[in-house]
Amino acid sequence: IVVNNVKNRIFFFTRIAIVFAREEKKNLKLLKAIKDTSGSLSDLNVDLKNQEFSVTDQISKKIITYKLIK
Repeated sequence: IVVNNVKNRIFFFTRIAIVFAREEKKNLKLLKAIKDTSGSLSDLNVDLKNQEFSVTDQISKKIITYKLIK
């Protein structure tokens, strides 16, 4: 999971993605992207049991939860 607060997006990649591997071994296929976030996210949490991903918006001080299931 990559949170990009500059572009206001959250990107989900496979667990076996390796940025520093040789090009053919990187496996950087994007699994999911969440757009239009506030740009001030912190405190990432993944709940595998409920298939949810949550973050804290530092501006509003609210916890935002996203479903991971397609």
